[in-house]
Amino acid sequence: MFLGVEGLIGAGKSDFARRLATMTGIEYMGEQYEDNPLLVKFYEDKKRYSFSVQIAFLTRRFHQHQQAVWNLGHGIPYADLEVLEPIVDSFGGQVPKRESALWAGVIQDRTIYADSIFVRMLVKQGDMGEDEANEYFNLFALMRHFLDVPDGVIYLDVKPEVAHQRIMERDRSMESKMELGYLVDLHEEYERLMGELEDLGVSVLRVQWNDHLNEQNRYGRMYELLPQIFNLRRGTKNRLRRSARQL
Repeated sequence: MFLGVEGLIGAGKSDFARRLATMTGIEYMGEQYEDNPLLVKFYEDKKRYSFSVQIAFLTRRFHQHQQAVWNLGHGIPYADLEVLEPIVDSFGGQVPKRESALWAGVIQDRTIYADSIFVRMLVKQGDMGEDEANEYFNLFALMRHFLDVPDGVIYLDVKPEVAHQRIMERDRSMESKMELGYLVDLHEEYERLMGELEDLGVSVLRVQWNDHLNEQNRYGRMYELLPQIFNLRRGTKNRLRRSARQL
């Protein structure tokens, strides 16, 4: 199973994906923004580095996406029972079982498909030219011929106002000047993306994630979602999985 987690900046994607990986043993693939040497330069001069930084993200995301597909056949033993068992007991349920004793799969924190959102946002803000954006989308169109879409995407649907508050609370220097209006526009783009993914045959699970939950309640809410998550299935438009040798 290949799952992606999407949502606004500040929605809680990384936290959700890590917790789901801990609960199930599915391999977690995080964002690789820290190893992008152009990111700091981008925040210093967006117009100069916007195209370069997005190309760098695209190539890293493409490589990570292919790794996710190649790794799907490797089973990962069911993971953190110490975390899950008390939650299961408190809800009077049982751990969902699959046909195999191994819950094999990958969960990716933001997919390659979401990168295009930020390119469109850069164009809207005047930080990337139309010609540069067209070159980006031409390259991505070629890459898509080699991509198998995920089985499903978990979309953490968070109000822009809530996301903005969380961003201010976590106090990351690169996000300190992010305005609410930007998140409002970004939310519209995410809604558009979810429709595009469904057109590709990707199952999208919308999860309202506005509430501030403590540790126990957060795991409990996620446990309630497990049956829906593991019912996500590859769409009919998805091609057969390919190995690294075939690419």
